[in-house]
Amino acid sequence: MMAFGENLSPDFDWGAVKSYVEFVQVVQERFPSWAWALDDPELGPLLREAASSEEWSPAVFESQLKATRWWNDRTAAQREWDIFVNTAGEAEVQDRIAKAATELRTKASALGVTIGDDDAVTEMATRMLRDGWSDAEITANLASLDPNKPGDLTAARTMINGIMSDYMVSVDEATAADFARKLVTGEMTGAGITEYARNLARQR
Repeated sequence: MMAFGENLSPDFDWGAVKSYVEFVQVVQERFPSWAWALDDPELGPLLREAASSEEWSPAVFESQLKATRWWNDRTAAQREWDIFVNTAGEAEVQDRIAKAATELRTKASALGVTIGDDDAVTEMATRMLRDGWSDAEITANLASLDPNKPGDLTAARTMINGIMSDYMVSVDEATAADFARKLVTGEMTGAGITEYARNLARQR
């Protein structure tokens, strides 16, 4: 975050900051990453108050900013993305979304799932970027989709069926699907599935 007054001339007349245009000038010069928020119903008044007085140090502005609903209703990743979307060029934003969409399609193909049409992929890619999904979260979100072609999920189902068959037990489709998702996300292991099947066999 840029320090207040960093780009202003030493003889800047703070008492003359009265018009909206002057507020915009001060905000753009003192903290350009927040200039987009001047028209925000919550952040706008805060920025105009900060721009009206040289008494507002960076620490004061930051403490006031962190007390807003805008700040507290968002995670760190969401705040970073929302600032990026409002300060970067449209081409840069779309490029980042396109790269995320390509990553999602590649991982979806490996899992054996289909996200949907281009709009659905773009929507998921945007959520992925805004929420700051980790690799594990990307896999978990994709694994929540039903597999419709060969991939890691169908391979996991095959492994589960094989383990159950070895112990002459079975699980319903919903349980098998849940176990498959947990296997590909690392929440369960083959050893855990085997132990589950062994316990079922003991209960017969």
